[in-house]
Amino acid sequence: MEDDQVDLADRLPDRPRSKHYVSILKQNSRADPQSQPPNNLFVPVTPPDQIVLQSPNVQPPPPNQYPSPAHSVPLAQQQAFSLLSPAAAPQVQYAPQREEGMRVIIYSAMPYEIEAFESQLKTVPGADHIEIIPVPSSLDITTASLALGARAVCLFATDFADIHMLHALRACGVQMLVFRYSGATYFNEEQAFALGLRIARPPTHAPSSVAEYTVSLLMTLNRKIHIAHNRVKDGNFSLHGLMGFELAGKTVGVVGTGRVGTAVARILSGFGCKILAFDVTEADEVLNAGGRYVSLKKLLASSDVVTLHAPLMPATRHLIGSKTISTCKKGVVIVNTARGALIDVRAAIEGLRSGQIGGLAMDVYEGETSMFFRDKTGEVVDMDLQVLKAMPNVLITGHQSALTKEAIWAVAKTTIKCLKQFEMGLEMDYEVKPDAMGGRDGG
Repeated sequence: MEDDQVDLADRLPDRPRSKHYVSILKQNSRADPQSQPPNNLFVPVTPPDQIVLQSPNVQPPPPNQYPSPAHSVPLAQQQAFSLLSPAAAPQVQYAPQREEGMRVIIYSAMPYEIEAFESQLKTVPGADHIEIIPVPSSLDITTASLALGARAVCLFATDFADIHMLHALRACGVQMLVFRYSGATYFNEEQAFALGLRIARPPTHAPSSVAEYTVSLLMTLNRKIHIAHNRVKDGNFSLHGLMGFELAGKTVGVVGTGRVGTAVARILSGFGCKILAFDVTEADEVLNAGGRYVSLKKLLASSDVVTLHAPLMPATRHLIGSKTISTCKKGVVIVNTARGALIDVRAAIEGLRSGQIGGLAMDVYEGETSMFFRDKTGEVVDMDLQVLKAMPNVLITGHQSALTKEAIWAVAKTTIKCLKQFEMGLEMDYEVKPDAMGGRDGG
């Protein structure tokens, strides 16, 4: 290496080697004065591969309020500033990834997602100019610097995207956030917009995938297929305790009739179920399937099975709690594939113990981002979850309702389309605008 350059590879934890690198140049190094920023930026920031980037002109965030040491000092924002500040490095210049194109970091990248993105890059015209760099690790204090030189990052539920991480990403030159999930931990759109970040939220699942999984959970729990399977593996062919009930003729209450809830109502009507529905608006497809809209109180009191498909907002948090459980039909089976916080877990445990709830199937769990999507074998991650796991009439899975090839491939394709539109300066599909922002928190 020449004397006037210092390789930063060792200062960037877990940073990929080879072409993904940063060089610090001495004060006399300068970017090409003819470099011009593209015309598609939300704020007037020149791409890192075209300029020498000085310490970013943003105010430091407030002190970190979260207790986890991994997300405390030194803050990711401070880490990024130390890499970019004149004191630590008079000037920072990013090595260009190619003559044209855009680098994108995909945090929390799963192997099946990498395969999907690589496949879909070939199907979107002009997307070959986009350089996808998968990072298996989540976004946090130790991985924020991997975004150096990237114009966009793609985030998942396990990514820690509070104000400090947003400052770190902005300091690294990131201009756009794309979510391939409903949100990220501690993420707030208002804070992102204040830093000049653009946001895109492509549809994150195929309704059919989630609806089919909802019915699968119901069938598995009701007919105790998971218990029977484990027994047979151990050589136990006894049928004792495996009694279920027929769905035909039963009343199913569908709470929330968006695309998923409507699909669930359609599927279960095919089983011969009577459909009751609750939502602020009525869906024609539910009515055409023989469904009837009623109040939430009547739905809970009349339904043998209740499926939850409502969005999470203040009005729906702990929608299933002590009060609503007490109004449910005795022995009701509840299935939740929407958002974990729709159910007050401790109230549900009491309902299960008393027999008011006859069965509970969940693919989501309140506070799941601290444990779901990770291997926690041998760890005690949540005491309430341990209690639920020990109950024979409870079935819990790790948020896999949308894990189908069709759904994952669709997410990859729409994400790549958004990135291409951003690169070309076009209006982005699924972009969240500041004037339409609801200030919602992800995760």
